[in-house]
Order: sequence, then C-alpha cells, then structure tokens
Amino acid sequence: MSLVEYILPFELLNKKIYDNKIPNDIIKHIYSFILENLKETITNNYILKKINNHFDPKLKRNYYNEMFVFHYNEIPYFKNDIFNPIINNKKVCIKNNIKKYINKISKVFYNFSHSCCDGKGLVFKPNNLILNNHNL
Repeated sequence: MSLVEYILPFELLNKKIYDNKIPNDIIKHIYSFILENLKETITNNYILKKINNHFDPKLKRNYYNEMFVFHYNEIPYFKNDIFNPIINNKKVCIKNNIKKYINKISKVFYNFSHSCCDGKGLVFKPNNLILNNHNL
C-alpha cells in the first residue's frame, strides 16, 4: 500500500461526514504522528515481498550458490543520506531485518557479505557450511 491509500479513507470521511470542516492543518498534524510508522510498515512489506519473490519455490533456484542483493533506492519513501545518523540507523535495522527474514524462510543460512554500489546496496550470501536448523 502507498501512503495515499492510508490517507484517502480519512479524507473521504472528512468530506462525507464532516463536510470538510476539519481543517487541513489538523489533518496534517494527526498524520505527523503516524507517518513514520506508515513508512516503516510499507518498507517492511516491500522487503518481505522481495525476499519471498526471491525464494519462491516455483522458481527452483539453487540457494546454495545464489546471493541475494538488495538496493536501498528500491524502497518506497526511503532517502539514502549517508551523512544522516537516523538514516544510517535505519539502514542497519533494514540489513538486520533482511538477514532475519531470509534465514526464516531459506533452506540454507545466509550471512551479510558486503555493501555494493557505493553503500547503496547489500549483498547476502549463503553459508554453505551451516544449515538452517529450523528447516531440517
């Protein structure tokens, strides 16, 4: 879902029931509290979808030899500012979440390998020596 899909029902409710009596400033103020949570939900959903597509059993990939590559610029509403400590913390959280999600569904254990594309991407490689116990 996009941010518009979250905001639109409230806008329609304002028009239909309140006849646009709720000022836009108040609406913006209300959404300022939940905007970051909405962006985080959209980001997590996007990451999960990308991982699930990569590990789709219908594709019959060889997980023992195939790496998973992810670029930050693919994430909706994500700004990659290397000088912003908040963004850098989000990048660390995203990296850890990707590793956690991959290892939850993969038949082999994946580790973070390296950053690519001048810090704009992440590469995860399977560790062929360590099998994931939950799938044995």
